[in-house]
Amino acid sequence: RGPVLLELHKFEEEAARAVSRARGIVTITSPLREIIRERFAPSAPIEVIPDAVDLARFRTPSSDGPARLVYAGQFHDWKGVDVLIAGLARLSGMRALILGGRGDAREGDLRGLARSLGVQDRVEWGGFVPQEEVARRLRRGDVGVVPTRARNGQEIAASPLKLFEYMAAGIPVIASDLPSIR
Repeated sequence: RGPVLLELHKFEEEAARAVSRARGIVTITSPLREIIRERFAPSAPIEVIPDAVDLARFRTPSSDGPARLVYAGQFHDWKGVDVLIAGLARLSGMRALILGGRGDAREGDLRGLARSLGVQDRVEWGGFVPQEEVARRLRRGDVGVVPTRARNGQEIAASPLKLFEYMAAGIPVIASDLPSIR
């Protein structure tokens, strides 16, 4: 069948068989590479190829009005969007632009949380944004937020594209202190 090259985005116990047969392994974070080495002791070389963005799509931000946090991504529990909303309640005068969700059922819960914390008027829900539109929308933010939780293996496997997009857009980033994100 030819050589096997394995790409891993998270740690999976069932990957042991594939790792043992692979001639090369690619991970997206160094912590994930180390856990693969530790748990499976593969003979194949392991390379880390992190996420990246097309810098040509991004220009310097030009925000006006009150400071605005921006989040771009899905609403899975481990993504921590609720943490962003709860934080907003503690930041008087700060606003947030939340992009994404693509039909995620959690959006209703998150909107309810914003209402219950009294910040619904400071949250703009931008909805799902096609990839080619993300850079333009990020320019409406002042600080990119990556509130990822240490769940579902994200402490070793998270390599959120949003992090690189925020940096490419030239906006500062507030991110969870996880080994994979550091």
